[in-house]
Amino acid sequence: METKELKLQNGYVMHYHYWKSAEPEKAIMHINHGMAEHSARYDGFALYLNKLGISVYAQDHLGHGLSEDQGPLGFFAENNGWDKVVKQSIEFSKFIKEENKDKPLILFGHSMGSFIARCMIERVSSLYCCAVIMGTACSNGLFGKIGRNIAERSIKKNGPKFIDKHLDNLSFGSYNKHFDKNGAAHQWLSRDEEQVKKYEDDRWCGFVCTNSFYRDVIDLIEEANDKSKVNEIEKKLPILLISGTADPVGKYGKGVKRVEKLYRSCQIQDVTSILVPDARHELLNETNKDENMKTISDWIFKKL
Repeated sequence: METKELKLQNGYVMHYHYWKSAEPEKAIMHINHGMAEHSARYDGFALYLNKLGISVYAQDHLGHGLSEDQGPLGFFAENNGWDKVVKQSIEFSKFIKEENKDKPLILFGHSMGSFIARCMIERVSSLYCCAVIMGTACSNGLFGKIGRNIAERSIKKNGPKFIDKHLDNLSFGSYNKHFDKNGAAHQWLSRDEEQVKKYEDDRWCGFVCTNSFYRDVIDLIEEANDKSKVNEIEKKLPILLISGTADPVGKYGKGVKRVEKLYRSCQIQDVTSILVPDARHELLNETNKDENMKTISDWIFKKL
């Protein structure tokens, strides 16, 4: 794994990791990580893909991981930060494509990164040969609007960078209720207790985000699920939706099926939905992670 920097058009310095395949390259993957984590956590998946001839790029989003040197953890921007992150990720994809002109580019997004990736294919789907959307969700509808109003009130009262634990309890805090309350606070992530402990011991994971960040994530989810925007996706782009049946983010599979229905209603021709029995949110850190990685790579190679 190499750690590199890229100066974007707005002057922001993006930190990213690069895993180059020692095998003859068949494709390139761009990974978008999730909320309150960072791109180095995808090292195992990237090394697995390297053995198959896929080189991997993954950046730390604003307010995450190595990007801490340019702003506080859990903060995108005071206004429309979600759109800023989507645009930065698109710029990074274009940089990756420029570096690898003759190779197909795969887009991958997990959790928050799944919504970023979905917004990206709404804008520049022609860049990609296929898209893997992991741990995603449907629109939160009325509950999303209520959550946004709560975030707005806290922003007006305390400022955009204020950390309101009540907002965290409404999101991350609610996810663990389905599981053993006497266990770790992040059991909803994986059945693998060692992986959950690694997450909780990582200072770049599990932090409580800022007021404006929660507003941004709600806006990001709604943008990703906006039918008028989904209609902009190229109809022949192959899309894999993969999640666990015990993942609270995707409403235990029901939300993922709603996303599949949304895409099909927009005449996207190649949508595959896979729900992994009993798996929780982080499929790449689950007890059956090897099987999940193979499921993803098998699908990719059918589309290359």
